[in-house]
Amino acid sequence: MHVELVLFDTRRAIARTVEKLRSLRLIGVVERADHPADTLGRVRATVLTAGDSVLTAGPEGIAPGRSIEETAELLRRQLAAGVLAHDCAGNQRAATVPANIADRMQGAGAEQQEIRRVYVLPTSFSAEKADIEFLAFCVGGAITHVQVGGRDVLVGFPRRPSTWPKSQRPVVQLIAMSDHVEVAVYSTSAVQWWRGPLKAARQQAVVSLLSVWNAPPVRLVEDSAGHGPYPAMVRGQAIALERLGQAVPSVPEDFPAAAGRSLSELGLDREAIDEFVALAASEWSAELLPRLVRLLRLPEEVASLATGELTADSLPGAVAADSTGALAQLTERRYRR
Repeated sequence: MHVELVLFDTRRAIARTVEKLRSLRLIGVVERADHPADTLGRVRATVLTAGDSVLTAGPEGIAPGRSIEETAELLRRQLAAGVLAHDCAGNQRAATVPANIADRMQGAGAEQQEIRRVYVLPTSFSAEKADIEFLAFCVGGAITHVQVGGRDVLVGFPRRPSTWPKSQRPVVQLIAMSDHVEVAVYSTSAVQWWRGPLKAARQQAVVSLLSVWNAPPVRLVEDSAGHGPYPAMVRGQAIALERLGQAVPSVPEDFPAAAGRSLSELGLDREAIDEFVALAASEWSAELLPRLVRLLRLPEEVASLATGELTADSLPGAVAADSTGALAQLTERRYRR
């Protein structure tokens, strides 16, 4: 059963949810992500059920516990949260909020959120000839332009998907949070004017290569300190159940070819491209971000700019701008709910 909670107090949203689910001896996992949990108090969990009841692990073994509805109501009271519960087929099993609020909770994940993104512009980019407001329009929101390590870098908070014309590509976009890293490449080869101006314009928003790494979810039984109330056999059974269905890192079949096309535009050789493909198929780790920055031959400061440890406006020569004007407003309006 998939459970979605929106905690009214967003502080330590994930940690408090994990603590409560463990106190109820539920079996399952809680997804980890800096966003939107820490900003919206929105947490997702998957717990095991049998029929209309949730499964619990205790001294007597694994057995059905409270009903799904009772569990949802208990979480609502003790976490001060709105709670939705769905089975794996998407059927709603419990809701502690009115239907209109439930629909809003489900749709919140699809909304464009203003997350810090770092854009590394091509080596051919000329800051002297650049129109900073046009770059803000490409990003789709407020930006700060800086030069680090001999490269031009934008730190932006887009309000819509970014659009990069062929003349500004290739562009590397990086997102980094404590347990989420994402890299995207906008290659020149992706914008093909021979297909016609309308299709070429649409292609300006298309990402040529995308890799995402997420920290593994928190397993309620396996990751708990000590053995708690679980006898060894029960703990082993619960851990085995938690591991069922956990995805093994992999990449699509056409990913190596796409990586070759996009990364060759960044000047990477075959060995570096193969290393990136292997990295894309690996699990998240704390060393992932600096390794990724080195592999893509980006300035070291890019990693600190992406995490927020280094702020762009604190660097010498920083220039700020925002996406303004009628065209920018019209474009952003397309992506508003």
